[in-house]
Parts: sequence; structure tokens; C-alpha cells
Amino acid sequence: MAHRPLAAWRGALSKAIAIALLIALSPMIVACQAQGATTQVKTPTATATPAPPTPTPIPFERPEVEAGVAFPEWSTTAYDAQDTAWRSGLLTLQRQTGARWVSIVVDLYQDNYQSTDIHPGSGTPTPQALADGIVYAHQLGLKVFIEPLLNVTNVPPGQDWSGLIYFDTYAGAQAWFDGYWAGYEPYVRAAQDAGADQLGIGTELQALEQQPPSLWNTLIARERSVFSGKLTYDINWNSLSKPIPSWLSNPALDYIGVSEYMPVAQSPQALSTDQIRAVWNSSLLPTLDRFSQTTGKPLIFSEIGYRNATDALYRPWEHSTTAPADPALQAAAYTAAAQAVFGDKHIVGLFFWAWDNGVFAPSPDAAAALKAQYLSTAA
Repeated sequence: MAHRPLAAWRGALSKAIAIALLIALSPMIVACQAQGATTQVKTPTATATPAPPTPTPIPFERPEVEAGVAFPEWSTTAYDAQDTAWRSGLLTLQRQTGARWVSIVVDLYQDNYQSTDIHPGSGTPTPQALADGIVYAHQLGLKVFIEPLLNVTNVPPGQDWSGLIYFDTYAGAQAWFDGYWAGYEPYVRAAQDAGADQLGIGTELQALEQQPPSLWNTLIARERSVFSGKLTYDINWNSLSKPIPSWLSNPALDYIGVSEYMPVAQSPQALSTDQIRAVWNSSLLPTLDRFSQTTGKPLIFSEIGYRNATDALYRPWEHSTTAPADPALQAAAYTAAAQAVFGDKHIVGLFFWAWDNGVFAPSPDAAAALKAQYLSTAA
């Protein structure tokens, strides 16, 4: 399931460096602006910060794979032109991991399990800030996946997961789906206007997945009527073993995303890259492949994460640990996961959770290991 950030201090670029970059890169900025003028994609009115040049990625055997990293922020100004920490961090992410995609999170809120009013909160960017972030990521040459996360407030600690929302009546469920669309629609329109490449219609709404298919098909139709890019719905990893709702085969859904936190080890222990890859081949991939075949949809790992800790392979969905750091184990887990995806035609993308995100942030070792896969010609 999705995880929230731990507090971390990050510095911004100095004024002198920013001025020097702008002077040095002005010819390229003009060229990029001229190229953008020939496209038909509508973009926001705000002026995006010019981006430094980025190296051309080395093609790999499966260029269709969405080789990504998530970089979530939680504030009303997240991703906008003033969020210099995110913008400089995004450039670092790209250089250190070789990512071709970035996942941007939009948090929404409802006030209890039975509420049908879905609304922004203190951790939600404005639609314009989201659009600004999409434009900037595109300037770096990155493709963009928008992932919505829903939070439930005023509930007992540890029970704020959106997967617990459910309604006993059709009227209640219909009111929720209408409220969800009303709250999310401004962000869907911002994603469309800014040219986002892919959009999740929802994330880990596990109990709601079993509500009447007509409600889901209506939601999919609403989102498709606004957004012309790729559409996904992102299930939690333990939904793979539950009854598969018929609406997941809706032709308007391009992919099914998975929050892929399946345990690799049954106890806190270190495994080599080869040992981790063996678990993928014997246990994890067969489960994922069966789900893909049943739904008729390719899969992406909308989230996949491993802590920088000696217990990284055990209960990987947990966002805290008292175990000591183990960057080598985290790097081995990253390598094995990327190799598993590149070798499985049922899976077309993965987004590692998550840059600058506490114990889940990739260590330098893990980032280098990921770059070796993302910029490799070998699948």
C-alpha cells in the first residue's frame, strides 16, 4: 500500500548557480520552446522553469517498459515553479537512476469511512501546481504518470487506508463515486491540459472494488471523456488473490497497476540478487501473470518499494523499521525486480517508491543498481 513521507531537510540551488545555468542554457531553452510551439497539446498558462539538458537514454530491449521512479510531494504548492527542492531533486533522480518516467502523487481526503465528500487538503497540490510539475518533467524528457491517493481522516490511527471504504447500499456507493469524481475531476483536467502521459483512476480502493461494476464503468467513462492518455486502475498487491471484478476488463483501461509489496522473504533475512530473482520466478511472477491473463490487461507496478534496511524483503509494505540500514540488500532487491519486469511480457512498467521518502528512498547503491538496469541494452 502507499506510504507517506518522513520529514527530511533538503537545500535549494543557490542563486548564483541558477543564474549561471540560465545563461549557459539559453540557446537550448529557445530551441525547446520553438519545438513545443509546434505541438497541439494544451499546456498551462504558467511559465515553467527552464530545465538543464539531460543525456539521451540508451535504448533497451523493451523500450515500451515504463522505467520509472515515484517522487511524491505533500503540500499545496508541491510541483509548482516555486518548489525548487522538488525540481532540483527530479533532475538528480533522473541522473542517478536513469529513469524515463516519474510518478507524481495527488493526495485527496475524505473525513470518515462513510463520507461521500472527497476534497483536497493540506497535502494536496493545486491543479495548477500539478500542471506546472508535469510541464517541468516533460522539459527534462521524462514521461509522467499521475497517481491519486485517497486518505481517510478522523479514524483510529493506522486505519486511514482507503481500502477499507465500503457502502452497504447502492445509493451510498453511488454518492461516493459521484463525490470522488467531483473531487478528482479538476486534477484529471489539469493532467490532460498539461499533457500527462498516464493517469490512475484510483489507487488501492480494495473494498470498493467489489461494489457494482456499473459504478466503476461510469467512473472510467468519466475519466476517459476528459483524459486522452493511458488509463490505469491501481490495485493493492493482496487484491491479486481476491475475486476479480468484471470492470477491470473494461476496454477503456489500458493497464492495471499493482502496488507490488509482495514479501520476498518470510523472515528478516538477506538474500543475494540471484536468490531474490529465483523467488520472483517461482512465486511472484506466476501470480502476476495469471492475473494479467485473466483480466486481459498488461500490468504495471504503480508502486514497488524496498526499505534501505536488513529487513527489506520482509513485509515490504511497512513504512517504518528499527532494522539497520543495508544499501547492498536494497540494491539487490532493485536489480532483481527490474530484471523480472524486463523479462516478463505481461508487465510493462515499474515505479520504485519513492525518491526522497525516508527509509524507502533509494540509497546511492540502489540508485546505481537501478541505473544499471534502466540504461542497459540487456533485458
